[in-house]
Formats: sequence, structure tokens, C-alpha cells
Amino acid sequence: MVSAATEKQRISLSLKALLDKPVKPSDDKPADEDLPLLPDAPKPPAKKHQQLKGGTGGPTGGEQFGLKW
Repeated sequence: MVSAATEKQRISLSLKALLDKPVKPSDDKPADEDLPLLPDAPKPPAKKHQQLKGGTGGPTGGEQFGLKW
């Protein structure tokens, strides 16, 4: 039989608590923006400056299905 005094002195310990936390592989690598560019590396494509397609000026087509925007 276990007395109340011995019950209070019990501790629990898990094996997981004893192990080191896992190290993520991404922590070891430098970020892409930290890497120097090679002199013969291809340049990124230029951004296009044009109007976006879509918008809010025309009908949405939801009226066909009973939607009222």
C-alpha cells in the first residue's frame, strides 16, 4: 500500500523529455538572398507593365445563378 507522503514524492519522466530537440535542416542553410550571384548567371525576366485582366467594372455572371453581389 502506498501512503500519501510517498505519493507526493513521485515524479514522472518521459524518454522524449530526455532527448534533444531536433534541428531543422533549413536552419543550417543560408537564405537564398544571402548567396552571392555568379557573374555569368542569367538575369531574371523583366516585369511587364500592363493592365490587369478582370476587374470590378463589368458584370460578374453571378446573376445567372441567383447571386446578388
